[in-house]
Amino acid sequence: MAFYSRHIFPHLLARASRHFDQERRDLLSRARGRVLELGVGGGASLGFYPPQVSDVVGIDISPVLLERAASEAERFGNGRAAGLPYRLHLHLGDAQALPYDDASFDTVVAFLTLCTVPDPRLTAQESFRVLRPGGILLVLEHVRAAPGRKLARWQDRLDPLWTRLAGGCHLNRDTPANLAAAGFDTSSLERYHDQTYFPPASPRLRGATRKE
Repeated sequence: MAFYSRHIFPHLLARASRHFDQERRDLLSRARGRVLELGVGGGASLGFYPPQVSDVVGIDISPVLLERAASEAERFGNGRAAGLPYRLHLHLGDAQALPYDDASFDTVVAFLTLCTVPDPRLTAQESFRVLRPGGILLVLEHVRAAPGRKLARWQDRLDPLWTRLAGGCHLNRDTPANLAAAGFDTSSLERYHDQTYFPPASPRLRGATRKE
């Protein structure tokens, strides 16, 4: 499993991430100021941050993926003078216990992360805590299908195997409920289906919600 985690899963993650490039670009156009990206992974978002972003703090619990993110950053140049339009800081860290002060970020980014963290409610609470009043949470996640749908039952059946193969990712997370419990207004977030993707991971959630 260690060989899979270090040499195979990062490549699979990179290929899957490219499927979301246009959605990343569209959502990240709304980022501003000081940004915290939860689960920065291999750095798939780093090339999409707009000029109104001053700093990006990317955290991940995987040293292997952080190494890939650092390599990705080198493609653009690390720092304002070298190509990136913002200052980049990559840290090994746990999204469930953020080592940052209350109200210290203008934007928090959760892209394909809330499906993976062991405690998504705690991660949502931490995201709310570190956002400044008026700050925004940008979300792009695959989620549990609507209650009563046959797809939701299939997600439950497949989840144990999927979680082992996909680095801890879960198919059946009720992410809207977890965000609402943390204090976010989820009415502005869009639920939709991506029919071009693996069907059990096709129910999606995307958009921006503001900390009022």
